[in-house]
Amino acid sequence: MIRRVIVGLLRLALRIYFRRIEVTGVEHVPLGSPVIFVLNHPNALVDPVFLLCLAPRPVSFLAKAPLFGMPVIGYLVKALDSLPVYRRQDEGQDVTRNQETFVAARRLLARGGTIAICPEGVSHDEPGLKPIKTGAARISLAAVSTGEVSELKIIPAGLYYTSKTSFRSDALLYFGNPIHVEPVTLEPDGTPPREAVRELSAEIEKALREVILDARHEEELQTTARAERIFTSATPEEESLKDELRLQQRFIKAYSILQSLQPERLRR
Repeated sequence: MIRRVIVGLLRLALRIYFRRIEVTGVEHVPLGSPVIFVLNHPNALVDPVFLLCLAPRPVSFLAKAPLFGMPVIGYLVKALDSLPVYRRQDEGQDVTRNQETFVAARRLLARGGTIAICPEGVSHDEPGLKPIKTGAARISLAAVSTGEVSELKIIPAGLYYTSKTSFRSDALLYFGNPIHVEPVTLEPDGTPPREAVRELSAEIEKALREVILDARHEEELQTTARAERIFTSATPEEESLKDELRLQQRFIKAYSILQSLQPERLRR
């Protein structure tokens, strides 16, 4: 009941703040088996709200531990069945307690639930994806390799904002192709092998880059955005946000090629 009220109010707030919200790729989300969503994190507390309100299933979040002690936000994250993550950069946090969180996450998945993780570990203003942490891979591999969970899918969820700080701008939530998690032989202490964690983390990072606008620096982002506006200015109809994102992704790829082959032409 509390979750429904919170989600209803947050959904209304999203509709008021954003002029247009699109959701695409919902067909990639399994409705009856455990799922881990991995979400990029460009816009602080707004990012999880999109997944909470617009995913086709109820979602529990892995959230940084300090949030649980905040007056209002702490109540909300607890009411939404969130699990605390203890980070070294947060003063006074005992990172060894993350083992408890991983166990709780596996139990939730074993019940057929869903978990959302922002693997970048922090919200940021960078134009592209920051290097991701390994938590999603470690939880996934441990869950399926202990036999607690079967048919686990990792779903990349990309957020694309036309102007994330502007009132009545547009936003896209893009669910990508699922990653199927295969079991591995665990180490004697019950943890997944480092190589398997690295491989799955690399696969997660690659999948996330396919559903976001991933520029290397601000100049690249601004140039490709201008190119996209010029390219679409002759079209009278408003294009979908997915098409807009895809076009900018192609421009970013072309920018990279031009930079390596004809840097002087690109500079001019």
